[in-house]
Amino acid sequence: PAARPRPRACPHSAAPKVAAPPSAPPAPEPAAAAAAPPSTSEPEDPKAALEKQIRNLKKKVRQCSDLEEKRAAGAALDKEQEEKLARAVAWKEEMEELENKLAKLGA
Repeated sequence: PAARPRPRACPHSAAPKVAAPPSAPPAPEPAAAAAAPPSTSEPEDPKAALEKQIRNLKKKVRQCSDLEEKRAAGAALDKEQEEKLARAVAWKEEMEELENKLAKLGA
């Protein structure tokens, strides 16, 4: 019997492998990252920067509350989740400090 030709790989699955070499994407990112912070730097609007930090901390504290509920329900937490819970108090304190700074800016 004659050997069958091997089926060709789907062109869509091969394209990303060829089009995205590992060294190409990191080069534009650092340049873009270096250019972005000065344009959105804190000195332009310190109030907005504080609000953003507070939102981020609130999100982390909320995630910790969810983890506490899971632990109370008997779920086992992994190492990263335990570490996140360990930092919850510091995040709450930092959030309070930032809220106080924000209140002083608004006054």
